[in-house]
Amino acid sequence: MMKISYKCSIVKYNPDPENGWKDRISFIFEFLADNKIVRELAVEMFSPFLIVPLSPIQELVTKEGLKGDYWALWVVDTPKIFIVEDYEFTMVLLNGCTLRGGVTKSNLNKCELSSLYELADKDSSINIIFTNHNEKTSNRQFYYCPLLSSSLYFDK
Repeated sequence: MMKISYKCSIVKYNPDPENGWKDRISFIFEFLADNKIVRELAVEMFSPFLIVPLSPIQELVTKEGLKGDYWALWVVDTPKIFIVEDYEFTMVLLNGCTLRGGVTKSNLNKCELSSLYELADKDSSINIIFTNHNEKTSNRQFYYCPLLSSSLYFDK
């Protein structure tokens, strides 16, 4: 496995609150790499059986400025996210890969949370997004993997 720097954040959005849709929480991993490397990472870590184009998630484009090409990763075994501290988590995939992540207090406040543990009390859909954060790349790629509600664990 290659070593690549990354940063993490979470984003809360709702694509259709008027029709009773659940809020969505995205755990975003932004890698300091080009599009090709991010795709290779997504394939290596998630082992998707299918990667299909996805319409851009408008709430992420307009609210967060996350513009680019979106891809859905369809996997047999969904990753698990373990909340280990108020601001820290670990993503574990069944192929043995793990990624540790952390968010800031201001990032949580923007999502109307004071701790990641509060996700236990939320009725939200959870997903993971892999992308790149590189000023040299004009067209970012976003790899979206939905999680089962049972994929979120709390170590407290």
